[in-house]
Amino acid sequence: MESDLIDIGTLARVTCPVLALHGERDEYGSAAQPANIARWAARPAQVTIFPGAAHMPQRKRPETVVALVALIQAL
Repeated sequence: MESDLIDIGTLARVTCPVLALHGERDEYGSAAQPANIARWAARPAQVTIFPGAAHMPQRKRPETVVALVALIQAL
């Protein structure tokens, strides 16, 4: 399945671990988008869905995002 919003060819060339963040209440997309990013990325990928968060979960929970970035950098 391809997506108009996700460039599958680019994801296949990613050379670093991927962290796909998504707000559970994102008004612009569904949880399928970060799941597809993780599936199509060439490197290890982690999907994190933020309960109750909207489109930009990093603004509501920056400390959680920083901790997740530190974890994925260790991969």
